[in-house]
Amino acid sequence: MRRTLTRMVKPTMCFVSTLAVVVMLAGLAAGSTVRIAERWGDSPTNGCVLGLLPAIKGFEEKYPDIHVEIVYGVTEDKAKLSIAAGEQPDIYVVWPAVSWGADGLLQPLDKYIEQSGVKRDTFVPAAWDQNLWDGKIWALPMKIDPNFALAWNRAKFAEVGLPPTKGPTTVKEFDLYFNRLTMYNSDGSPRQIGIVPWTVYGNANTIFTWGWIFGGDFYDIATGRVTAHHERNVKALEYLKDYWTRYNDMYMSLGQGLPSGQNRFLAGRQAMSFYVTGDYFLHKQRFRDFEFGFGPMPIDPESGVTNPAWIGGWSVGILTGAKNPDDAWKFIHYITADPEGASLFSQGSGWITANIKAPAFRNLGRDADWKVWTDIAITTERYRPAIPALSFYNTQLEKLLGPALNGSVTPRAGLEEVSRLVELEMQKYRK
Repeated sequence: MRRTLTRMVKPTMCFVSTLAVVVMLAGLAAGSTVRIAERWGDSPTNGCVLGLLPAIKGFEEKYPDIHVEIVYGVTEDKAKLSIAAGEQPDIYVVWPAVSWGADGLLQPLDKYIEQSGVKRDTFVPAAWDQNLWDGKIWALPMKIDPNFALAWNRAKFAEVGLPPTKGPTTVKEFDLYFNRLTMYNSDGSPRQIGIVPWTVYGNANTIFTWGWIFGGDFYDIATGRVTAHHERNVKALEYLKDYWTRYNDMYMSLGQGLPSGQNRFLAGRQAMSFYVTGDYFLHKQRFRDFEFGFGPMPIDPESGVTNPAWIGGWSVGILTGAKNPDDAWKFIHYITADPEGASLFSQGSGWITANIKAPAFRNLGRDADWKVWTDIAITTERYRPAIPALSFYNTQLEKLLGPALNGSVTPRAGLEEVSRLVELEMQKYRK
């Protein structure tokens, strides 16, 4: 078997220099080259690359005539420019895939899926469904974010007499825990906040998360209408506004002078936090003495929703005009649908594969800490609306949260305006 080398190439304003390298190398060895572009760069903590390296090694051993190169740090704008210039990589790590597909930037994968026998039941259902639009699958899920686990500092729970292994299960309990865990020094200065409910991995994610906790919805599939202004989304945003009004000054104060590399939670100034798997993978290695507790997010019993968690994550698709789409599909299949490749990527990256049949997924489900995320993955039906205007939708929610919290706009009026604007954007895609 020929020895192969995985090459990582930095993008420039165009891909001419990269292509020159590919052409030169292709002349030195038989076989084809597939280029996969990711967006996070060459940081040593870049989970995507950490997962791709062992997966590429396994793939090249299985397909010795196909070489795979990583092109890293490719922003969305650079990827789109490369397509326009005809210099695109073959594969892109993409979100949201349906937006890229509807805009003609991705090739549908349906013919490859049919030929290879890939089935929806191989994957976390919500992860598969978020890539479906207009009857076509535009990408396959490479990793998932089960959003979110509720994490807590077990030592902080024990200090106030709360059971260290059990978090709050309802919104009412969540409020009670918050009050028990929020403390002041003898001089009245802030010492510790229970949690920061209004900041959950970005403004849009905050609104989605609390909207679903309170039983809201953001898109009506049956009618094809945007429902950001759902009554329970309004209730959720009013709930966050109340917390922000009372505790934002405390939050800001506790953010002063944090130790390098630590946030409020890791520094012991915050007792609970919403968590994604990537952060836990890194933090458990860096902060070995930190006693994490994990459980599901709280629910609002009045809403009738028993599982408000949702699925996010990143997928891989074939860019329009890709030079080597057939071999690109083989690599996509390997790191998503093939249990071997999916496990290699997951184990290297610390990210959860969307392939529920992969050994890496099943092994995580046996771990007490990780099980909360795998349980979310196999039980939730929620994901951000799989519509072409999702990026626009996300941006409007990002813009809304701050004004809604500080009173510049009421939650109801703000969410109604979001629905109106996204509906207008969707007119571009309705037939």
